[in-house]
Amino acid sequence: MSSAPHTWRLDAHGLHPVILEPPPPTLDAVSARLPGGVYTTFRTYANRTRVVGLNAHLDRLEDSAARLGHAPRLDRPALRAAL
Repeated sequence: MSSAPHTWRLDAHGLHPVILEPPPPTLDAVSARLPGGVYTTFRTYANRTRVVGLNAHLDRLEDSAARLGHAPRLDRPALRAAL
């Protein structure tokens, strides 16, 4: 298991890994290198099949995007399947 954070981008075409070189050692270092936008951070468990409070994470993500004038329509079942 890698201790380096993994970063993903979700768009209309699906979930895509974001490759940052050199790999940032911490989430703070990742955040400093990403463009402006709306992000959420969570840890996966049970062989990457579980996220504690995923719906709350997604609620906050949608709320933050709405405050910036965006109206994302997250397909939560599809997002869960992609994760």
